[in-house]
Amino acid sequence: MEKIIKKTMLIIRKRKKENVTDKHYINNMLKRFKRKVRDVRQLNHLRENEFFTKPSDKKREEKQKNIMTIKYKDKNNEY
Repeated sequence: MEKIIKKTMLIIRKRKKENVTDKHYINNMLKRFKRKVRDVRQLNHLRENEFFTKPSDKKREEKQKNIMTIKYKDKNNEY
């Protein structure tokens, strides 16, 4: 089943104590933006959807992934 990903903008608000004229202001805003992008996994989603993949290919990849995890668990006796 395909995950439903809510497409929204990332909003980074100015904190009350932050002064726009402060030299570290932009760095702090960039740091928070990068953290939000990483936490929401926005880049991963963009890379996944960079090219169209057929539904049959998606199913095949998912099946192969499941087979590999089962083999790994069997090998390490992780049931």
